[in-house]
Amino acid sequence: MVILLLLGIFVGLPAAEILTFVEVGSHIGGLATVATTVGTALAGMILFRVQGFHIVKRARQTLDSGSMPFQDILDGLGLLSAGLLLFLPGFITDIAGFLLFIPPLRIYLLAIALQGFLRRDHVSSTGGPRGDHWSTSVIDSDYENVSDRPDDPVRITDNNPDDPKTPENRL
Repeated sequence: MVILLLLGIFVGLPAAEILTFVEVGSHIGGLATVATTVGTALAGMILFRVQGFHIVKRARQTLDSGSMPFQDILDGLGLLSAGLLLFLPGFITDIAGFLLFIPPLRIYLLAIALQGFLRRDHVSSTGGPRGDHWSTSVIDSDYENVSDRPDDPVRITDNNPDDPKTPENRL
């Protein structure tokens, strides 16, 4: 299943983007197609900056109130994904990127993705992949407090110059 998904992303998506470039280029021309691609990348950068500042401001307010900004972190992750999709050349990724710039849709899609990730059978709270337990080591030892030995030639203290036990005053 994962192999098919990766194959679709790394082979199918570029092939679909090339086909879309050819179709759009045949309708509006090559120069207009390239200009549109560059324009969507610039629009994505502007949207990313505007919405990114808003998310950072909201996250700071949430932190100042003493809460963890989990929703803001997820929202920022979705915004980063939207910016990356718009930065990639292609019309299919541009459409997906612009859809992710719609905040309610972005949060909804991230919630679905997070639920799918948490339901996967390879994620386990008991250890490694598919429930395997990772080995742990226990170190068993004894200790002895040596800081109060009277015969200790050098004793770490708070370096009080009037303390007769400091190394400087022992000599």
